[in-house]
Amino acid sequence: MIASPSHTRPGAGVTPAPGPLRLRACAWLAGLLLGAVHGVIAISLGARAGGAPALVIALGLGMALGALLARWPSDHLGRRPVNLATGLLIAPAALGAALLPGPWSLAGAAVVGLGAGALLLVLPQIAHELSLRGHRRLTPQALALIPAGAAASALICRWSPDAVMTAWLLVLGLGVIHALLAASLPESPVWNAAHGRLEHSIAALKALHGPLEAAVAIDWTRLDAEMLAVQQPLTGADLRVPQVRGAVLTGFVLVLAREAPLGAAALVLGLRAVADAVGASEAPTAWALALSAGWIAVSALALLLVLRVDGLRFARIVLGVALAVLAATVLVASAPAPPGAGRGAGAALGLIGLVAAQWIGLEPACRGAIDPRVPPWLVAAQRSATALGESIARFATILVPIIVVQELGAVTAAYALLGFEAVVLVVVLGRLPRSVTGG
Repeated sequence: MIASPSHTRPGAGVTPAPGPLRLRACAWLAGLLLGAVHGVIAISLGARAGGAPALVIALGLGMALGALLARWPSDHLGRRPVNLATGLLIAPAALGAALLPGPWSLAGAAVVGLGAGALLLVLPQIAHELSLRGHRRLTPQALALIPAGAAASALICRWSPDAVMTAWLLVLGLGVIHALLAASLPESPVWNAAHGRLEHSIAALKALHGPLEAAVAIDWTRLDAEMLAVQQPLTGADLRVPQVRGAVLTGFVLVLAREAPLGAAALVLGLRAVADAVGASEAPTAWALALSAGWIAVSALALLLVLRVDGLRFARIVLGVALAVLAATVLVASAPAPPGAGRGAGAALGLIGLVAAQWIGLEPACRGAIDPRVPPWLVAAQRSATALGESIARFATILVPIIVVQELGAVTAAYALLGFEAVVLVVVLGRLPRSVTGG
C-alpha cells in the first residue's frame, strides 16, 4: 500500500510540492524584510546619522497603525490582498525614504512601518490558513530570520558610499520580491470558505498541496471557517470572565517576556555600541563582520530549533530570560573598561547574547503559547491585539534604549538593562507556570 502524502515523513524521499515551497519562501522573505527594516535603524545609528530617534518613532507609529488598520481589510477583502499590499506599500515608501530629504524621508519611513505592521498581522493568518494542519509553525520560522535580515543589511551596506540609502534600497528590493511571492499565492482557503466560496477553497488547497491532501484538509478548513464566522471583538463583559481575564493578562506577560531581552535594541545598537567600545567613530570591518556572523548564527540556530523542537515552552522561556540576564551581566562587566579590544569583545558577546535570548529562547516559545486558553470567538481579537502589542512593544524596546544610551551612556544603560532583566525574570517565574501550555 502506498502511503498518502499526509502520512509520509517530511523529507523521506518526497519532493515538496511547489505550493508549500512558495508559501515558505514568502514567509521567510517576510522575516528577512522585517530584519532589513531593523537594519536601516542599525545602519543609521552606526553611521551616526542625525535623527535616529525620529526614524524609530516614524517606523514605530507606522507599525502600530498598520497592525491596527489591517484587520478590517484582511477580514473583508481577503488575506491575499493585504499580504500583497504590504510589499506594494513598503517598496515605493522605502524608495522615498532613500531619496527624499528631511521630513519626506520620515514620511516614507512611516509608510514602511505601516506595511511592516500590516505584515505582522497578516503573516500568521497566511501561515496558518494556507498550511496543512500539523505544519503550521511558519510564523516562528519567518520571525527567526529577523537577525539574518539585519545582518544582510549590515554586510551589504558595509562597503557602500551611502550606507543609509543602500539599506533603504535593500528594503525596497525585498519588498518587491515579497509582493511577487504574495501574488503567486492563492487566497486563504479558510477565508474563502467563511465567505461561502467553498469551491475556491478546494481549488486553492489542490493548487497548494495536491488533490490527496486537499481531500483531507478541506474538513479542517471548514472547521476553521466556522470559527472565523463567529469572531467577536473583545468587550468589557468578556473581561469579567476570570478565564478570559487571565488569558489577556498572560498574553500581556508573554509579550513582555518576548521583548524582554531587548534583542531588537541589541540589533539596532550593535554597530554603534561596538564602535564606542573599541574607541572608533564607526565599527571596524572585523567587528562588524563578527556581529553580522553572530546574528546569522542566531537565525540559523533559531530556525533549526523551530523546525525540530516543540513543547517545553516554560522551560525555554525561563532559559531565554536567564540568558538575557547573563548577557546583561557581561555588558555590565565590560562597560566600565577603557575602550579597546577587550571592551569590544565584551560588548559584542553581550549584544549577541541578547539577540540569541530573544530569537532562540523567547520568541518561538512565547508565540502561540496562550492560544489554547483563548475562547474560540475571541481568536481573531487575540491575534489582532498580539500584532498591535508586538508593534508597540518593539517600538518602545528600541526607542527607550537608544535614548538611554545616547543621554546617559553605556555604563548606566548596562546596569539599567540588568535590573530590567531581573524584574522580568521574577514576573515570568511568578506568572507563567500556571498559564503556559506545552511546557
